[in-house]
Amino acid sequence: MSLLKTMLLVMSLQCLSACSTAPLKVVCPAPIPPASLLIPPPLLDLLPAKPSLSDIATSVTVNYGRYHELALQVEAWQEWASELTSYLKATRTPSIRE
Repeated sequence: MSLLKTMLLVMSLQCLSACSTAPLKVVCPAPIPPASLLIPPPLLDLLPAKPSLSDIATSVTVNYGRYHELALQVEAWQEWASELTSYLKATRTPSIRE
């Protein structure tokens, strides 16, 4: 075999082996939720050590309203996660193994 053919064969084998052993890393940035979802949740109203009936009624009323605020925040997070999941499924490229 001539020297030129041998060199071409060796260089081809090196290129092929380098391509198959080099890992391919794809780095995707983490999704950032909208600012409206990053608002800290409101704290619940606590009762004093010896509550009166009016203290209990006020606390229940306030906490009931805050519960509904929290429920809306949870629904917003669920909607964002659902939209993100559907987007990632739509843009996902199938792997070679699939």
